[in-house]
This record gives sequence, structure tokens and C-alpha cells, in this order.
Amino acid sequence: SFQINKKLLFITDTQGYVSKIFLKNDTRINILTPQNLDFMPLDLTVDWLNDNLYIIGEIKYEMQKYVIKRCDTEGNALITVQSGLYVKPSSIQVDPINGYLFWTLQDHSKGGLYRMDIADIDDPTKYYDKVKKIVNETDLGAFTFEYNNFNVLLSFQKQNTIKSVTLDGILAGRW
Repeated sequence: SFQINKKLLFITDTQGYVSKIFLKNDTRINILTPQNLDFMPLDLTVDWLNDNLYIIGEIKYEMQKYVIKRCDTEGNALITVQSGLYVKPSSIQVDPINGYLFWTLQDHSKGGLYRMDIADIDDPTKYYDKVKKIVNETDLGAFTFEYNNFNVLLSFQKQNTIKSVTLDGILAGRW
């Protein structure tokens, strides 16, 4: 995931490291190391506006259980954003402009596009109740944001199509 304004690339690798790469000089720094984590990082997205990373991980000692964590772009202040996921999110993206974290699950009973208000994350009494399933569909894939229209462009795998939905999950159009 890129942080274009600072010319940074953030990656996870199969060894369990989360690293940032300075594109200017190709320097790589590990900001999270596997020996200090209780989860195996699988995917991430960068909030370039607030300098945070959101990371999907598999709990190390509980196979097939997943978590979403957040830290700053230096690897500090690591917290759990969402726990208790029994299906691995297939895609995750943060929309820093509108203040939401989105992820998709591909599953027969829990499949869909989920949204969380990132302003609620720092209040531990609120964020577990603030996850909303805004699209109920079993076969969703990757997605991106259409900022001009405040929409999410979402791939529907079985239909082999991309649809535009509002930030509340209402079907807005088809591409």
C-alpha cells in the first residue's frame, strides 16, 4: 500500500514482517517484527491522512481466526480494531477522506462489504458496535473508491461485473 505524499510503500511478507520502503532511495525498514506480534500479518492498507496502517492478520495460536489491527506508520501504538473474525477478509481499504475502513468477506453466511467509522476506533466502548455490513453478498472481491461521487466500486465475482455502491451500500450504478 502506498503513501504517495511521503513516497512510502508499506508491505507485509510471508515471514511476518511489516515494512516500509522509502521509494526515494529504496531503503527498507521493518516497523513490525514477527517475534513481537500475536498475529501473522496478511494484508494492509494505509491511511495517508492520519498516518496509520490497518493490518489484517491471522491469530498465531488460533488457526482460522483473524483480526484487524491498527498502528501508526512507524509501527507504534498497535491496537486491535476488530477481532473474532472466523473468515479471512479478502480485501481491506481505508477511505481517509470520508473516515471509513472497509473490508470484504467471502462466505455463505457472513459474506459482504463491511464498514467501520475510524473515528469510533479510539473509543473502546463504541467500535465493536460500529461495524456495519453494508452489502450482503457472498462473492465480493476487490474494491476501490470513487471519491468524486462518494461511491465504492465493488467487484461481484460470480456476476463478473463491477458495481458502484454508495458509502451506505445502496446500489448506485454499474460499470
